Amino acid sequence: MTVPTRIFTVAGTLVGVGPRQYVEVEHPYTCTCGEQYTQVQYAAACRKCRYYSLGERCLYVTDERTGEIVWGRLPTEEEIVEYEAEAEIIRQETLERIAYLREEGELYEALMADRRAAEEAAEAELAEDILYDIQDMMMGAK
Repeated sequence: MTVPTRIFTVAGTLVGVGPRQYVEVEHPYTCTCGEQYTQVQYAAACRKCRYYSLGERCLYVTDERTGEIVWGRLPTEEEIVEYEAEAEIIRQETLERIAYLREEGELYEALMADRRAAEEAAEAELAEDILYDIQDMMMGAK
């Protein structure tokens, strides 16, 4: 099985090319997320695929010199739909968590502002008490 032709911009012109001829020979194996490796087993165990690939795992590895899949397989249409549905659920949960944290952050900031205001009022009252004590000592009242 071969990987479909990719479209690249070369000198401002869209050019269709097959396997990437410009890939360094030292890193010919590419995992699902696009990371390049020296050996197939390293590409198959790519940790970046957890975040950047469908299904949160490496699905296939291609040899960029030939354009063939050397490990795994391309996902079926049903799998793609399933992976995208799971990704959408995760995306919605993440957005809900972000909204919750923002709300909590606003509450925390309001609480901290109240505490700062109370501390400033206490410091001002203490400074005033100290000034009155100094005045009383200078007048001989104490």
